[in-house]
Amino acid sequence: MNNIYLLQDRKDRLGSNFMIQLGDFIFCKIKNLELYYSTQHKYKKNIYFIPIIKNSQENTSNYKSNICCYPGVRGSSANCVEILNQDIISYFQVNYKEYFFNIIKKELKKNKFILPWSDNKKIISIHIRLEDVSSRKDYNGQGSFNYIKNLIENKQFSKYNRADSDKHSLDTQAPIDPKKLIDLIEKFQKEYPEKEIYIITYCEVIPEWLDKIVNEYKIHIYHKNNEDYDLWLMIHSDILVLSKSTYSIMAGIYHQGSQVYYPYWGVNASLGLGSKYDKSGWIGYV
Repeated sequence: MNNIYLLQDRKDRLGSNFMIQLGDFIFCKIKNLELYYSTQHKYKKNIYFIPIIKNSQENTSNYKSNICCYPGVRGSSANCVEILNQDIISYFQVNYKEYFFNIIKKELKKNKFILPWSDNKKIISIHIRLEDVSSRKDYNGQGSFNYIKNLIENKQFSKYNRADSDKHSLDTQAPIDPKKLIDLIEKFQKEYPEKEIYIITYCEVIPEWLDKIVNEYKIHIYHKNNEDYDLWLMIHSDILVLSKSTYSIMAGIYHQGSQVYYPYWGVNASLGLGSKYDKSGWIGYV
C-alpha cells in the first residue's frame, strides 16, 4: 500500500520515542499518508502519546510500507524541517498544540494530577537529567548543534553521519554542569525575584553537589515522582529550562508558559532550533 507509513518505534524510553513519532506524525500530515502503529507499541497508552495514537491505526494486518523519511531521533524532525522550511516547535504550536493538549487534559482527569503551586506565572522549572547518565560530564554541544543546523539549512541532512557529528562535539544526554546551573539560578533570581524556582529531576538520592545548591539558593526540588507527573509540572511553569534530554523536549513541546530555554546539542538542532527556519522564540544556552 503506497499511502501507509509506520511509526518508528525505538527501544529507548519516553522522550526519544515521542520525539521521533511526533516527526512521523507531522510527516504523514504533510504527505497525506495513513499512519499506523505497531501492536507492540509500548507507549500507546501513555497520556502524552494518546493524541498521536488517536490519529493512527493499529497495524493488526501487519502492513509493510516502502515510504520512509530520514531515520532516527534526529532524522524524523530534520526531515520535516527541510520540507516545511520551519522548525518543528512553531509548526506544531500553530497547527496541533491546542488539539493535542485538549486530548491530554481529558485523559488527565483520570489521573487527577495536582500542581504544588497556585499560580503558574510565578514558576520557573529547570530540568536536570540524572538517573542513568548521572556519572556523565556536561559539555559544550555547539559543535554538533552547528553541524546538524548547517546540514538542515542546506537541505543535506541525508548526509548526516554520527561519527562526523562527534568530531565537532558530543551529542548525548548529560547532566548540567553545577556552575552552569548556578549561573541560571542567579540570573533568574535577579531578573524575576517574584518567581519560585523548581528543580525537576529523578534520583533516589539527591547528589551532594545538587543538594548544596538547592539549600544555598533556597529553591525547590522534585526528584522521586512519576515521569508523567514531572512532565505536567514542567509544562505548567512560566519559564522552562530544558536539559540535554529528549524527555525534557516533550515538556517544551507541550509547554503552556511564556519562555523556554534549550541547551545547544545536536538533537535540538534537528528540531530546526537556531537555524534560519527557527520561528519558535526559544532561547538557546551553552
